[in-house]
Amino acid sequence: MRFCVRFSLILVLVLFGTVTADANKIGFFEVERAVSSVEQGKVAVQQLDEWAQPRREYIAVLAIEATRFRTQLEQQSGVASPEAIEELQLKLRDKIRELEDEELNLTRAFEAKRKELLQEVAQRLDTVVREYSEQNGFDAVFLMKAVTLVYLADSANLTDPVVAIYNERFPVDSN
Repeated sequence: MRFCVRFSLILVLVLFGTVTADANKIGFFEVERAVSSVEQGKVAVQQLDEWAQPRREYIAVLAIEATRFRTQLEQQSGVASPEAIEELQLKLRDKIRELEDEELNLTRAFEAKRKELLQEVAQRLDTVVREYSEQNGFDAVFLMKAVTLVYLADSANLTDPVVAIYNERFPVDSN
């Protein structure tokens, strides 16, 4: 009996949702794509990559050095004295720790810098999405990555028109 009541209730909710959904206009927005698509976002991403490049190169050097110590250790394992092996093991351990620390520091600094550079873009996008949604009669707009979608009509994806409006409203200074 309970199953029938629950099933009937679910069926009514689904049917009611289907009937009222036709009267409502719902849109979806891809924040990540929009941030990387607007001109200011592209400039910020390029600045971030330029900032990170020397740090990535340094990490690559550390990885090569760690590999060199590992190779030396493998080559010397049956030949060198126990003291020499221990010294190589310590050098390898220190290099791996330095490499891991640098990777962690870069990751943290990269995310902080990314947030700083893209925060203004994200705030402006929020304003543009809200204005666009109100002007075009949307009752609700969802973030695409926050919702699992089975189907999405192109007309419900607001990302491209919002990106176009954003770029028009906030042009990049070419100086």
